[in-house]
Amino acid sequence: MASKWPREYPRVPGLDEVEPGDFLGKQKARDQVARDRAIDLEVVRILRERVKECQRREEVNHLQRCREHVEAYMKAHRKYRSEGWLSFH
Repeated sequence: MASKWPREYPRVPGLDEVEPGDFLGKQKARDQVARDRAIDLEVVRILRERVKECQRREEVNHLQRCREHVEAYMKAHRKYRSEGWLSFH
């Protein structure tokens, strides 16, 4: 029997592409934005944990040896912060 997890959702047009009277389309677009934001936040959390683990493991050498982890975390964090929540029309 096939697993139902993780569930896959089809991509839908963005809020700015949905017709004004299409309430179902707007709701699907809002749901997609919320899912995307939740995924982005979880990626940031996972990367932050990797940085912490690397810093604990490397101790005094963490500045050199954890640089890649820190850069990936900072990139994901900046992306998450820059996008913000879109206004829901």
